[in-house]
Amino acid sequence: MIRQDATTAGPDAVLARFVGAASLAQFHAFLEAGLKAQQGGAAGADAHLLGAERAIAVKDLATAEQELTAALAQAPAAWPRRPDALTSLISTVRHRKNLPGCLDVAERYLDETGSAAAATDFVVSAISCADELAADKSALQRAQNAARIKKLRERAAARLGKLIADARAPLSIDDRSDAMATLREILDALDRHADAVATAEKQRALLDDAAARAPTAMAAMTYNWQRCDVYAYLGKPLDLVPALEKSARDLPAEYDPRARLGWIYLKADKLPEAAKWTDEALRMVYGPRKARMLAQGAEIAAKQHDRATEKRMREETVRLWESMPAGQANPEALARAKETLAALDKPAR
Repeated sequence: MIRQDATTAGPDAVLARFVGAASLAQFHAFLEAGLKAQQGGAAGADAHLLGAERAIAVKDLATAEQELTAALAQAPAAWPRRPDALTSLISTVRHRKNLPGCLDVAERYLDETGSAAAATDFVVSAISCADELAADKSALQRAQNAARIKKLRERAAARLGKLIADARAPLSIDDRSDAMATLREILDALDRHADAVATAEKQRALLDDAAARAPTAMAAMTYNWQRCDVYAYLGKPLDLVPALEKSARDLPAEYDPRARLGWIYLKADKLPEAAKWTDEALRMVYGPRKARMLAQGAEIAAKQHDRATEKRMREETVRLWESMPAGQANPEALARAKETLAALDKPAR
């Protein structure tokens, strides 16, 4: 996000905003939008997008949706920020809990989100809405939504399959891996598990090759999490242990390899090893990332029936979120942490 300290737009005003991974062209468009806004030159679709970005920054989602809809209505066909606006629109509608409206956006714009990471981000929001609708408690409502949801999943699978197959698409290795991970989840939801496994095997090979070719240990580390995820999906979490142990040796001051080893051992139900590596990561991590490590440690403790350790980690999570400065505070995460802690004190049914 680009901000300005003080201009006619007001103190600390948003000039441009981008969420997720950007292609080079998208990043240039993002910077140009910020410069144009600073100079007071935003008009038409750009002005509406700027209004939406400012509304999102203050969590005024109703205004954001109106502005994004207006931006898309006024935008020329070749507007370079169309994928960004569409991704923001579907995310905004989803966060407003308008699930049918979210599917309306998905069905209308699924094929208009370009060939960069925004295409996957759009699909992720669309499928999240579909999954929530599919879980509707009303059997009648589920039945009414079923055909629509299946059709959307099939379109999304085809869309991502085409994107992944496009070698010229401006996707980094991790962007392409994200698309594969999303595709395999959709394929599983469509009862196409063999196709999902085949996609996962391609994802694993892509990431293994990228890690092997990485010029430094730090560069190789960037693939640790996605490799953990796909190895666990394939039911082979422990196969990755040697690579993660090497990452830990090569990077003695980094928490990440230790965190991933803890997670891999947790998935393999090797709880003493999971606790050992997670504890090492906890001694090194700080800031909001520590909350994830505390959650991992609490999950391990719960599986070990170590209620005292689980409670201690839940308490530490609450204290962590309470101590965060304004820029890192997360009221929703704090509320969830408090609820989780309180649930530990409730008598078991």
